[in-house]
Parts: sequence; C-alpha cells; structure tokens
Amino acid sequence: MMRSRIVLAVALAACSGGGCERTSADSAARDGAERTSVAGDALPAPLRPARLLILERTAVGCAVAALEGESREELARLPCPRDLELGERVRLAGAICMRDSPVDTRKVPVRCPGALLDARQRELSPR
Repeated sequence: MMRSRIVLAVALAACSGGGCERTSADSAARDGAERTSVAGDALPAPLRPARLLILERTAVGCAVAALEGESREELARLPCPRDLELGERVRLAGAICMRDSPVDTRKVPVRCPGALLDARQRELSPR
C-alpha cells in the first residue's frame, strides 16, 4: 500500500513539469498513426499443406483420397462410418477433422477416422 503511494507520488511529480501533457491534436495524430499502422499491416496467409486428405462417401462406398489442386488420388477403399451420409466427406484440418456436407447443420468437427490418420502418417513418414 505504501509502495503504490510512493509510485503515484513520483509519477505525479514527473508530470507536474509539463512532460505528461498532450494536446488533443497531438493525441488524435498519434491515435490515427497507430490505427493506420495496425490496419495497414497485412496478415500472412495461413500455411496449408499442398495435399488435402479426405474420407468421402459416394454411391459405391467410402475411400480415403488425397486432393492436390484439381487432381484426386484414391489411397484406400474401406467400409463407411455409420454417421457419414452419401455426398459427405471428412477432411483432415490440422489436428482435427471437419465434416463437409451439403447440409449446413452437419458441417461440424468430428472424431478423425483411423484410416485418415493412418494416411496422414504415411504422408509424413520419410520414403
């Protein structure tokens, strides 16, 4: 308690010499410069892997595939998870998986299927 009073007294004494006063024009110029520098800085684009790994359900069944640009490479065929509906896919998004669906309410994070995690591990392992 006593220490905070001393700090306050020292701060007030330092400002009494006129060093702490700011005019409104000066503060507006500083605030505008701060806003400009923050707003002017462009954030870098997030880094995304070149290949997107997905598990998709089609009319013929489910497959783990790698998408790279416009090309699609099927990595494995497997039985479909019960909760994955026709036309939906599960994509690996960093440390989680997201369900992509034509129905907006079904676009949610989901538990990553083991086959998708295995495919990522094979992609990351040295060849």
